[in-house]
Amino acid sequence: EVAREIFKRKGFEGEIIDKTPDLTKDNPDFVRGNEILKWIKLNEALLGNDYKNYKEYAILDDKTFFLYSQKDHLFLINPQTGLTQENGKEIIDFLSP
Repeated sequence: EVAREIFKRKGFEGEIIDKTPDLTKDNPDFVRGNEILKWIKLNEALLGNDYKNYKEYAILDDKTFFLYSQKDHLFLINPQTGLTQENGKEIIDFLSP
């Protein structure tokens, strides 16, 4: 809900459908990129694609603990400033066809 409100204020008109599970609770060494991979695998029917071919997503985070295959989808957000207009434009441009 908080993310939806932030994006709405920033002018994002797309849909935020979910958030990834927190797998680091049970395993603090778990790479955050695996949370995204797991979510994509669990939601292949919703996405209309198998996880190996799904490319239409953006990762917004202030850390870089992701899989190499996800590097082009990562948008680092400064935790001091939060999501900026510039971040928003980059992400919208990236996700636009």
